[in-house]
Amino acid sequence: MDLVITEASFIHKGGRINRKKDRIFGHTGIPDLIRLLSPITGKIVFCHYGEWFFEKDPEESKGMIKSIEANVELIAAHDGMEIEI
Repeated sequence: MDLVITEASFIHKGGRINRKKDRIFGHTGIPDLIRLLSPITGKIVFCHYGEWFFEKDPEESKGMIKSIEANVELIAAHDGMEIEI
């Protein structure tokens, strides 16, 4: 794939797992998404941020995503953003 667009609800490796009765659900961590998706794409766009993103200045939070070591281009999306592929 030329590009993958995915959610960025949880910043930490391992994600977040919730349990409610017999249901298990949650969010995959950004480092885990990078590991999973990098073999099939050269660009990953992150959007749909979790609380972690808004606890800091948005530019600092975007920098946290971009600073993760990866062999693909990591893009932190923002409102109105347009991407050429």
